[in-house]
Amino acid sequence: MSLYQAPEALDPAHHGALTYQPDVSFRFASEEITVPLVASEVTTAARDYVVVFDTAKPAAYALLGVAQGHNAYVTTRGQWRGRYRPAAIRAYPFTIKAVGETPEGKSRYAMVVDTASEHVSAPGGYLLFEGDKPTALLEKIKGILTNLEKDRIRLTRLVGQLEQHGLLVARSLEVKSRQLGVSGFRVVDSEALAALSPEALAELRDSGALMLAYAQILSLANLQDSPVADLSGVAPAGPLSLDELFDEGDDDFVFDFDS
Repeated sequence: MSLYQAPEALDPAHHGALTYQPDVSFRFASEEITVPLVASEVTTAARDYVVVFDTAKPAAYALLGVAQGHNAYVTTRGQWRGRYRPAAIRAYPFTIKAVGETPEGKSRYAMVVDTASEHVSAPGGYLLFEGDKPTALLEKIKGILTNLEKDRIRLTRLVGQLEQHGLLVARSLEVKSRQLGVSGFRVVDSEALAALSPEALAELRDSGALMLAYAQILSLANLQDSPVADLSGVAPAGPLSLDELFDEGDDDFVFDFDS
């Protein structure tokens, strides 16, 4: 299930009266079983979540559940159970989308909001525009999204390095000794990592990819004692393929509120 149900590029002509209320529940993510991660948060996220890699592209995700449509980290009251909330969850209902290039060759981005979100319909929200200009709040959100996109691009480079060294493999996982029918992801091959030459290890260490690999390996402990490991009353309806759920450079950012 896509987190963004009704995404629209922010435009003061159409969203001039739109407000943002951050103090709402996490029910918007209650059916998500993965969430994308960016480079700087992987080591922190690994304390609470199983980290997995996409099979089709250089991307990393936090595993939020093993049953289709059930996020183990969202309670029935809409509260988040993890100590750390992934950046994509904290940024919701906002994200950014590439919409082409400028004449100078820089990537042009538009800020996107999920207009179906409770965040923009709940009372007591903060305005996003003053006339045709972004408010200070929206400018702050834009800065956060810009940094997240840069960090996502950095993650693709780091995962690419792991791929180049043959360190990512498809692997079945077990939750409390129970084999899962989960496919469509990769993990770090610890044996291949141990067999790397000193030169290759130094290269991965210097770039930060080695820390990413270690964090992913350590994150597998969450299969035993995290909310994902609580299978009581939750049974996957047949084999789950993460390939079907994973949909989703340049470090120059130009925002266009009219795109």
